[in-house]
Amino acid sequence: MAISPPNWAKHAVPSPNGWRHPRTGEMLKPARISQEDIDEFYGVKEEMIPTPQMLTEAPTSEEDFVLEHMTKVELEEVARTKGVELDRRLRKETLLEQVKSLFGR
Repeated sequence: MAISPPNWAKHAVPSPNGWRHPRTGEMLKPARISQEDIDEFYGVKEEMIPTPQMLTEAPTSEEDFVLEHMTKVELEEVARTKGVELDRRLRKETLLEQVKSLFGR
């Protein structure tokens, strides 16, 4: 069903609660308008609506989460438990990768 603004307010924009003034947001004509009708009014097509994407940056385990929040000094102490000495001059991300590889991750 195509919707159109009232004849006396051609500039009105649709909202779920009715037609509103585009600058002030004042309610001009109360009405129930579905989101599908609003999308059709603005020319939004189904394929234009983005689909949610799964984030892959999140840690996969609680141990990884704990490691990522450690300081360089703490990461060095964890590596020493495995008999490895880390170079703290390297970036934290590099040290984190080295520690994770020690534990087979």
